[in-house]
Amino acid sequence: MNHQIVKIYNTHDFERTTKGIKVAQFMRLKHSSSDTKQIFNNFEDLVISNSLCCSYCNTVFADKYQQRTHYKLDWHRFNLKQHLHGLKSVSEDIFKVMMDKNDSSTSDSQKNTQTKDCTPKQWNENKKTKKKTVNQKLLEYKLDSSDEDCTEEDSVMIKNDILLTITTRHSKVFFENEEGNIFSIYRCLLHSKKEIPEVDNEIITQALKSGRTSLWTIVMVGGGHFAAAVFSDGNVIVHKAIHAYTIRAKQGFVQSSHDNRHSLNIIKSAGANIRRQNEYKLTQQIQKVLESWSSYIEKSSLILYRAVGPCNRTKLFGGKNAPLNKNDPRLRPLPFPTRKATFNEVKRVYDILSNMEIYGFKGVVSPSS
Repeated sequence: MNHQIVKIYNTHDFERTTKGIKVAQFMRLKHSSSDTKQIFNNFEDLVISNSLCCSYCNTVFADKYQQRTHYKLDWHRFNLKQHLHGLKSVSEDIFKVMMDKNDSSTSDSQKNTQTKDCTPKQWNENKKTKKKTVNQKLLEYKLDSSDEDCTEEDSVMIKNDILLTITTRHSKVFFENEEGNIFSIYRCLLHSKKEIPEVDNEIITQALKSGRTSLWTIVMVGGGHFAAAVFSDGNVIVHKAIHAYTIRAKQGFVQSSHDNRHSLNIIKSAGANIRRQNEYKLTQQIQKVLESWSSYIEKSSLILYRAVGPCNRTKLFGGKNAPLNKNDPRLRPLPFPTRKATFNEVKRVYDILSNMEIYGFKGVVSPSS
């Protein structure tokens, strides 16, 4: 079977795809030493994104060749390591500067090179060695250069631990059906980040349930833009988009954010006052819209949102009568970067999230996919 995409709300396609469902081999909790390398290779083949972008490095590509070349760079691998440890990614220019500084550093300056966010010393050392095998690359995520005396048993345990970490943090969950075809469903449709299942049966139950509950609310807010819609079985039930002038020119953040950072030097210009008033009105409008949708939101199986920063989150979760409860188990942040909050963007997000990708027999993806 070639690479295919079916919609999760299409009952016939969903039942056909999930027949005999089981968790894909590389998503399972334990692996033997003999199959770890092949499993990891299969996983790497599947997770090459079709969107021609790298969310770890915030980079967009012109074609598949550029994308696959990027995944081989030390810069991408370094940002992947940062992500696995819950740290911030760095830009390519910053990474090059870090590498250059590390190359020319002396023993005295090396004491000050370690920072909270990143230490590229290990990556610089790796560049001077021969090409690493898949197993060695796995070990680099956990082992420092001083851990040369680990046993083979320790290495297997570390590799399995790393493989489990990568798969459980990936934005998609991969399954296998009775025909032997690998397919994926976005993880945010199954469970929240705080409720990751510990056994395969739980995530299988969640996957089967995802096709039967298709009423979703998607909310996006940022940069003075708000867009939201309620979807059911591929159709828009209600939608609303609002835009207000709240961003300071050439600054890239809302007026209130500037006020919070410079509380002792608050700008009192006419433009600043207009932006403050517009932001207040925008908050009121957003909460009024969501309140009017309360009946739809209560019936929704998922509430997917994008609100980066405390100012944007306040619009959704702030106040005594907040339109959304931040502790609601149905709340899920969007798992990929998005554009400006518009109705078209909300529809695009819904279209992507509702995709079930079928990769073919045993996860073998054709080059054209």
